[in-house]
Amino acid sequence: MTPEETYAVWAPDDSRWSAWAKPVLFTALARVTPLAEMALPETLPWAPPAGRGAVVVDLPGAAAVLAGLALARQGYRPVPLFNGCLASAMIVDVMPLAAALLAGTEVLRGLSLPREAPPAFLLDSRRREGQCAVKPGLFDNRWAVVPQDMPSGTHLRAAGIEAVIVHCDRVAEDLTHILCRYQQAGLRLERVAEGATAAEPLAVSAPRRFHSLLYRFAVLARFRRNSAGGFGAVIPQPSSGGGYG
Repeated sequence: MTPEETYAVWAPDDSRWSAWAKPVLFTALARVTPLAEMALPETLPWAPPAGRGAVVVDLPGAAAVLAGLALARQGYRPVPLFNGCLASAMIVDVMPLAAALLAGTEVLRGLSLPREAPPAFLLDSRRREGQCAVKPGLFDNRWAVVPQDMPSGTHLRAAGIEAVIVHCDRVAEDLTHILCRYQQAGLRLERVAEGATAAEPLAVSAPRRFHSLLYRFAVLARFRRNSAGGFGAVIPQPSSGGGYG
């Protein structure tokens, strides 16, 4: 299966949520070996029957994909939002994540989810920090999610969504900007930690620079754009100009 065919399984033309799926990692799948084993839970007990709720999964690496596939088995449409490129010497190691996407393609293709399946948006919780110190010579593929990366609260409500469950151990600051908008749109927010069996109500306070026109530019200015899309570039040596940080 080509990378394009794999992406089409995760972002099919007939899904109303495919417009938000990110193709960045899929373009590199020819260089990826799929996971040899995938331990998918039979069910996620905290997830209500697919209907009027959406899910945001914000877990580290491959764990986000596995949770998304488990939710797909329960009737949700997993939407990959991973926006960091794959390369050698990565600050955020996305190889296991890409391997999980590749291995999970057959699982997802066999489910025949309906067009109206509610979304489960998938994020990598390591996206802003990675797992190593930032220094010249490394490939800086850190990134952040901004409100434009996900549907608005108005769009979700128009699709019949009434609640959003966030599956994470900690609500990241960049995600807060999106959740606060959902809260203002009248969507009910809940949160469930990894390993928990039930969701709890979530109230989000307005973060710094909330609704600021400069917020998106200020956030994205911290990260390195890739000419092929998404985020990722080699950090130059100081003598090469440009500095690093």
